[in-house]
Amino acid sequence: MALTADSGVSWTLPRVVGPGRATDLLLFPRSIGAQEAYELGIANRVVPAADLRAEAEQVARALAAGPTVAYAALKESVAFGLTHSLEEALEKEDELQTRAGASEDHTIAVRAFVNKEKPVYRGR
Repeated sequence: MALTADSGVSWTLPRVVGPGRATDLLLFPRSIGAQEAYELGIANRVVPAADLRAEAEQVARALAAGPTVAYAALKESVAFGLTHSLEEALEKEDELQTRAGASEDHTIAVRAFVNKEKPVYRGR
């Protein structure tokens, strides 16, 4: 079509697969299979189609039962780190770690660790 990358792919793809692989994929566009998408880091996991629903439900249950306050802070930290310096990222991590450390979920995690029990998080 003699056009260039659009829809933000020139920004997102190099961050996922690296600039060399991104350039190759953009210069020589083709369909890629699930295994190659996994190997490139485009997909986080590959499961047989018959197992997709069960796997998605298992992942959703695991995330929902986890320390969601910490998960939110982790996502914020990663997003922030993509566009800021190391020094700024370290400051943001400190801020978010302090917030997560003050959460009820952190207290639950520490108590469960000390008692050698599985934590049951509350998302607070």
